[in-house]
Amino acid sequence: MSPNGRRISDQQIQNDHDLLTTFRAEVNTKLERVITDVANLADTVTQRVSALEAEKLDKAVFEQWRREDLDKGNLDREKRIRRLESWGYSAIGALAFLQIVSLIIGIYSFFHFHQ
Repeated sequence: MSPNGRRISDQQIQNDHDLLTTFRAEVNTKLERVITDVANLADTVTQRVSALEAEKLDKAVFEQWRREDLDKGNLDREKRIRRLESWGYSAIGALAFLQIVSLIIGIYSFFHFHQ
């Protein structure tokens, strides 16, 4: 009997059974596809992780590269500092020379014009 009190025919029961059987087959097929897709995804992730681990930079190699890079940067910085120091010393020497010349000219003009 149905919930509303009517009798369900054998044909209706067979139709419902067939519908449930078809539904179950479709669900099983889709579930198998999902399982296969997840397995393929897991394989792909495993392969990518393996590839990344193979390409991973070793810490010792990284430290060596870092030291070499810092050494190159320090050498360049040292060259620039030395160049600036030599220019600075040259400028100080030129200013000292100009000051001495100015002093000599000042003394000469003082004595020359005050005689």
